[in-house]
Amino acid sequence: MPFAVALLVAAAIVPLVAPIATRIGLVDRPSDDGLKIHSESKPLVGGLAIVPALFVAAAIGGDAIDPWSGAALVLLLAVGVSDDAVGLPP
Repeated sequence: MPFAVALLVAAAIVPLVAPIATRIGLVDRPSDDGLKIHSESKPLVGGLAIVPALFVAAAIGGDAIDPWSGAALVLLLAVGVSDDAVGLPP
């Protein structure tokens, strides 16, 4: 059941954040380097849907997310969005 809830929550959030990402330029643009096979720009902020879905699913499932794990997830989300925005080096 928690997996289905997470799936539904993420599926509901993605259409909300994708247009915002496109509007502010957080997109992956096609290129001729052979690594990107899409023909149009794709939004990059899927984590903004996945992390809240994980928290909601854990709450619905009755499992508490350890505060340190929750903080780590939020930190990873911040690093991921920052990397999408400015391209952090490895």
